Amino acid sequence: MKFIVICHYIEDLDHVAKLRPEHREYMAQLNSEGKLWAAGPFADGTGALFIYEAIDINSAKDILKSDPYFIGEVFAEYNLIAWNPALYNAILPVS
Repeated sequence: MKFIVICHYIEDLDHVAKLRPEHREYMAQLNSEGKLWAAGPFADGTGALFIYEAIDINSAKDILKSDPYFIGEVFAEYNLIAWNPALYNAILPVS
C-alpha cells in the first residue's frame, strides 16, 4: 500500500541542508529495499513529498520516524496519508 508524506520544513533551511546528506542516504536505502516509490523536494525548497510502500500505517510511521529529517526535527509540519494510485503515466519523463 502507498503512503504519502507531505512535509514543510522549519525556517532554518541551513539545518535542513546540514541533514540532507543523511536524509538522501536514508532515501537511497529505502529505495533499494523497495520501500520508496517516489520522493522529491518542492521547487521552492520549503518542503518535500515522499511516497512510501508499506504494509500498513504503522509501518509507514516507522519509516517516517527513522528519517534523519524527522529525527533532526526539520519538519515544521507533516501529513501522512494512505493513498491508492488509480492512474499514473509511466511514460512521462521525470524532470
